[in-house]
Amino acid sequence: MKYLLFIISLIGQLLFATYLQAQQMPVSAGAESRALGHVRVSVDNVNNVLNNPSLLGQAKKIQFSANYQNLFSSSFLHAISATAQGVFFKGGWGVAWQRFGSALYSEHRLSWGYGHQLEGVSLGVSGQYLQMQAQGERSFGAFLANAGVMTRLYPKLALGAVFHNIFQAKAGENLSQQIPSFIAIGLLYQPYDKVRIHTEIEKELLSKVALKAGLAWEVLPALDLRAGFVTEPFLTSLGLGLRSGAFLIDYGVSLHPMLPLSHALSLSFSPQKNKKTHAQ
Repeated sequence: MKYLLFIISLIGQLLFATYLQAQQMPVSAGAESRALGHVRVSVDNVNNVLNNPSLLGQAKKIQFSANYQNLFSSSFLHAISATAQGVFFKGGWGVAWQRFGSALYSEHRLSWGYGHQLEGVSLGVSGQYLQMQAQGERSFGAFLANAGVMTRLYPKLALGAVFHNIFQAKAGENLSQQIPSFIAIGLLYQPYDKVRIHTEIEKELLSKVALKAGLAWEVLPALDLRAGFVTEPFLTSLGLGLRSGAFLIDYGVSLHPMLPLSHALSLSFSPQKNKKTHAQ
């Protein structure tokens, strides 16, 4: 029995290592995005500074959010973040703090951004400081520059793009570690007021193209149901959103064919009643 448990554990570690090697590009932020197949370009919420800074230009009020993610039900693969956004000079600002990992290896990110809307076109930029540290080793850091754009083609159709790590910043000793650089292009289609369809193509510099899709349905004024998938690596996802006055709770779960479940939970707050618009 002892040898059987060892073999099962070894297989699990190999599968997990394979997944991490395939997951080269940064994951989307927030439980709503994770429930929608990890789409980032066209999901408009308080995590815009992390997903698509151009949507900061559509901010209409100040919002705050706390996010938690647990990858593959692991005891050491946790991510926490806090974000805020608000209105500033005909546009919107956003700030965020993130932490991923454990005592063995951890990443800290501090992000800031600004977005502006001009006659149906939203433009935004963001900066990010990334610090990485392994146990017993010195920490390394790097500054990243990102940009985003969003435009409405027709009343029910919007198109956008995100450019992450534009200048291909590197970190580590002698700048030997490449930080992922990617471009994502996404479409938002709203056939009905209470239904949203998100589709996205994402290409990281050194990885395969990832296709993403998500469906959101406002079943009740206080309840959204969501589902989605991503192809590289292949994951399916489900989730929901609950609104109550100034509060919004989002939950998302991702399913991998061979690995345990991944969970994401977000709690958002606004001094005003929470009524979102997506990529308008």
